[in-house]
Amino acid sequence: MPSPRADGTLRGMRSSVRRRARALAATTVLSSAVLASTAPPSGATAVVYRDGNDVHLKSVDGTRSKRITSDGTSSSYYTVPTADDAGNVVAIQGSGTSRMIVWHPVGGGTPIRNVMPWKIGSAVNAGPTWSRLNASGTSLAYGYLYNRDIHTALSPHLAIVNPKAPGSPTSPTYDVAGYTDGSWFGSKVLTTNGQQLFVETTPGTFQGWLVSPSGITGGELSRDGSRVLVRLGNGALELDTLDGRTPPAAGPTSGCQIAPNGNDRFSGQVRMALSADGRRVAWSDASGVHVATVATTTTPEAACRLTEHVVLSPTGGMPSFTEYTIPAPTDPGNPGDPGNPGDPGNLGDPGNPGNPGDPGNPSDPGNPGDPGNPGDKGPTGGGTTTTTTTTTPDGGKIPDGGKTPGGGKTPVAFRVAEVPSLTTAKLRKGQALTATAPGPGRITATVLRAKTTVARGVATTKRAGSARVTLKLTGAGRRATLRNRRVVVAITFQPKNGKPMTLKRSVVVRG
Repeated sequence: MPSPRADGTLRGMRSSVRRRARALAATTVLSSAVLASTAPPSGATAVVYRDGNDVHLKSVDGTRSKRITSDGTSSSYYTVPTADDAGNVVAIQGSGTSRMIVWHPVGGGTPIRNVMPWKIGSAVNAGPTWSRLNASGTSLAYGYLYNRDIHTALSPHLAIVNPKAPGSPTSPTYDVAGYTDGSWFGSKVLTTNGQQLFVETTPGTFQGWLVSPSGITGGELSRDGSRVLVRLGNGALELDTLDGRTPPAAGPTSGCQIAPNGNDRFSGQVRMALSADGRRVAWSDASGVHVATVATTTTPEAACRLTEHVVLSPTGGMPSFTEYTIPAPTDPGNPGDPGNPGDPGNLGDPGNPGNPGDPGNPSDPGNPGDPGNPGDKGPTGGGTTTTTTTTTPDGGKIPDGGKTPGGGKTPVAFRVAEVPSLTTAKLRKGQALTATAPGPGRITATVLRAKTTVARGVATTKRAGSARVTLKLTGAGRRATLRNRRVVVAITFQPKNGKPMTLKRSVVVRG
């Protein structure tokens, strides 16, 4: 991959792109690769988005709406929704290790639920950070932050699976490290490393394409390759018109920018989407979910001229386009009409004020896995540890660590409440923590300072539910200096039948 020069351009780029970069202050420039594309439909007609803990679908003019889910909760919320051209919706539900890919058929009926596959280390992963269905709905691309162990920093991964049958919980069909915030261009993936945009040349192989002095943290192409929407490192969105050649051989000829009002409420950054025909742009910021038409572009420094601008939901976020047209509501005055307006497929826009208590408040400054900037020192700096109070990029908490149950079945709900503030004085007397066990078995909690066990506790569970484990200092712990020292709390549940599961927390002993 060619390296960018200080002025933001790439070495070895075509002369036409070099001229355009000089003319437009080097905002975006190209290198080369080959991608397949398909002819665009007539234009996206609906947007799927998250509102509160659930998923909703709304026409781009805001006149028709359809509630997709109603069972989301603060601990089992839906996030990063996406839809195919037919209107089938996929969203990921749950938290901690209990993440499920849920496929919702367009006509209603029983959703298909499968464990979200991700590469598993000995510590906790975070995410998902984004997801996109391809046009046919046969492939789901998504991102997560891989955590090899509690001593290693999180790193972004891009995965692809069949959303109806994603396979092994610990092994996606396709898994590539170093990339995030992807989208589809025909059968290829467009993605970023947080600094520049890449296009897929062969499955799992990417070539650098667009760069900007501000950095590029996301991008989407229209299906005919005539327009590209990028999210710059400063949070602005830039829509560029290309010169008619197939990307990435094409060069930008004109552009314009949209300045969002803050960040998406669920993920701590602006979220965006480009319609199949490249004329409509959707984005989410502190004001909610927006959609607008951009007929022409002028220069990247100019503001886009927005028409048909609609705020679809002031409390929503994470938008994605679909070519599906929401059916018009049936006339409620016709009692014999089989399309009774009570049809659960059209429940209208949520009145939910956005659940301001959602634990995924993106304002949490501790977000280690901001999906819009995988080059951030959070996921790449050494020695980062996972705690129970860190916000994840999907708007939840860092999931409970440890091993994910395999076998393709619904993961066991083994959870640990937030570890209390440990002190040497309380540990001498016995300091309690609470774990939720999925059934009868034995819970063992140990506190490790390096490789030394400094405190330990055991509890037996007779049934599913909460159990209290009391930690007490060991002989080594009484002799050790623990004050202001970081320790690892490891909690293992050994069911009467089955494999043990371990969750870990990294905390500092106070007092």
